[in-house]
Amino acid sequence: MMNLELLFKAWQLSGNKTFYDMAVSHANKTLKEHVRSNGSSFHVVSFNETTGKVIKKFTAQGYADWSTWSRGQSWLVAGFTIAYRYTKLEHFLKAAEKVSKYYIDNLPDDYIAYFDFDVPHGKNDSYAPRDTSSSSIAASGLLELYSFTKKIKYLVAATKILESLSSPKYRADGKPLYKLPALLANGTRAYRKDYDMAFSFGDYYYVKSLDYFLK
Repeated sequence: MMNLELLFKAWQLSGNKTFYDMAVSHANKTLKEHVRSNGSSFHVVSFNETTGKVIKKFTAQGYADWSTWSRGQSWLVAGFTIAYRYTKLEHFLKAAEKVSKYYIDNLPDDYIAYFDFDVPHGKNDSYAPRDTSSSSIAASGLLELYSFTKKIKYLVAATKILESLSSPKYRADGKPLYKLPALLANGTRAYRKDYDMAFSFGDYYYVKSLDYFLK
């Protein structure tokens, strides 16, 4: 969904509507097959390359095939908002609001998402890491969604996310643990491995969100 912006921009620069049509087709297929009725999402959908028929819906980095991987959900929050920016098609705006509602409604008290919305994370459960990259991506999408809808709930949620991301708990502060200079700690790549990491895309969307916020 995020990569569709390349196709939309190619359409704008070249005038070749094929790029636009491809992007819209992909977004429509994602909305149909990835997004569940409650606004949550499947991480991976496998298609038959000849017929286009769905073979399987599952996860590669989330908690379970039936669960909702939070970074995948954040890609949808920002991705459908971007699709609306270029197309002004109302069903993409509605999709952005639908997946955003699920994202916001399932955030913990400090608004930094667990790596999967369905992973057990009570006191007696095994450690369930957060994913700051998911939150920074979502913040950028929510701020742009607010610019289109003027619904204060999106601005409030994005502000709370940015406040938490900017706190000492989630800042990397150049600590050697993260190997490369980084802004955000506590990124999670996949279930049961690679957590409390720094990601370039997490930092990118954090800075992008701060830029949106200041504007």
